[in-house]
Amino acid sequence: MIERQRENTELLEQVRNAGQTIADLKFELKAELAAEALRGKLARRAADVTSGEITTFYRRNPSLFGTGVRVIDLIENQASAAAATAAVPGLGKERSLGGESLPEHIRREPWLMRTPEKVRVVEAIFAAHPGDVSVPMLLNGSWTVFVVRKVIAGKRTPLAKARAEVIARLGERRQQEIASSFDRSYTARWEARTSCSAGYIGPGCRQAAQPLGPYEDPFSAKGRLLVSEPLSRS
Repeated sequence: MIERQRENTELLEQVRNAGQTIADLKFELKAELAAEALRGKLARRAADVTSGEITTFYRRNPSLFGTGVRVIDLIENQASAAAATAAVPGLGKERSLGGESLPEHIRREPWLMRTPEKVRVVEAIFAAHPGDVSVPMLLNGSWTVFVVRKVIAGKRTPLAKARAEVIARLGERRQQEIASSFDRSYTARWEARTSCSAGYIGPGCRQAAQPLGPYEDPFSAKGRLLVSEPLSRS
């Protein structure tokens, strides 16, 4: 009880120091929850994928459903490109790795290609020739290098078996498109109608030249994931 009172006192002090009231905080929270609910409702529309769209996507993206497997060794979690380059000898030209690298079997799978960074790495893996050591590349916020050891050819997956994956890819893409479109229009609509009082003009106000930072902006994907965005699987 005493701890709760202390937290309430600290919250009130922070609110006063920011020139706000509890009513202001409640209003901001209601607006954010309403936006989340709207985004979720719009995102559910992404599930409506037609048979024609499924067939078209499958035919236009043959490489996604029959690329086989690339067996690679990689060294990851390097602090810089220079550190990744220095680690290249640990990969070696043969399978003698000295325990420094981690063998992987890589396929073009939806969960593996959910960020531009991962897409670049996967595409580089499938473009590389066996035995060639890659240039340093960013992966999960750090640097990595890899070498393709073996290429296992694969046959194209029939549409009947690939259907679920096609639907997942189409739905995910449409979710992101709908969410991005909504966030742009929602932000533009209310920024145009919001005017900050004199003495309280700061980043994000219509009168201010400086925009909100990614961790201040409730619509920034950098600050936090949108409800409608899929969680990445790392």
